[in-house]
Amino acid sequence: MKNNLFFLLLLILTSCGFSSNYYGEILRAQEYIDNRDYKKAAEIYENTLQQKLPKVINIKIHYQLAEIYSIYLADFKKAIKYYSQLSEISNEASWHIKSYEKMGLIYQNNLKDYKKALFVYSKLLEFKPELKNKVYYQYRLSENLLLLGKYKESLKNFLVVLNSNDKKLANESLYFIGLNHFYLRDWDEANKNWFSYLKTETRQDKVQKTKFLIANSFENNEKLREAYNMYYSLLGNYPNNEVIKKRLESLYNRRVARKR
Repeated sequence: MKNNLFFLLLLILTSCGFSSNYYGEILRAQEYIDNRDYKKAAEIYENTLQQKLPKVINIKIHYQLAEIYSIYLADFKKAIKYYSQLSEISNEASWHIKSYEKMGLIYQNNLKDYKKALFVYSKLLEFKPELKNKVYYQYRLSENLLLLGKYKESLKNFLVVLNSNDKKLANESLYFIGLNHFYLRDWDEANKNWFSYLKTETRQDKVQKTKFLIANSFENNEKLREAYNMYYSLLGNYPNNEVIKKRLESLYNRRVARKR
């Protein structure tokens, strides 16, 4: 992060004859970054922004501050502030895209502000010509719709991802399509998509999580034998074995009661 910024600024400052004050402040900030004193580096950069700076330097310092606050200081609201200002300062689409991508991740993963994340990914999908990561933005938008409880809208958007050329995201979308159907109480469709998802998923934590949901869906659909068998397949492998034992006991008692 630091080297590209440092050499670019150094080249601009020395070749264009700008005040050495800028150069000195930037050098000091970089030294603090070298020593992992990110708080002090951010303070210097913020003070530097109070001066009249060339536009290209202003843009780069805003990006550096946003990165420092998001990556090293975990001050995500300040990171959003500088990413947002960056998109306002620059007229270049590349900076807008980069700042929106960063804001989308922070809003969704760190601040859990799914409405704002949804807005950001909607903006990225509106770019013309279409951006190369369009399917990824569609995937992220669909996730946030799901997190906001807008299951039908989320399902519609995940189906777009499913029918895309991105095989990895298409398979990942099967899990979420199943989850949307689950929340919509469409148990058969939920399991249909989850079984398809399991055909290619290899991560055991995801496999176990999905099998648990399949068993739960069978249980909700009163398919007690299928639910019992699926829970039983998780016995000894699921992170919380006691939960599986309790589910099995409950299902056994229900099946016995049903036969009486």
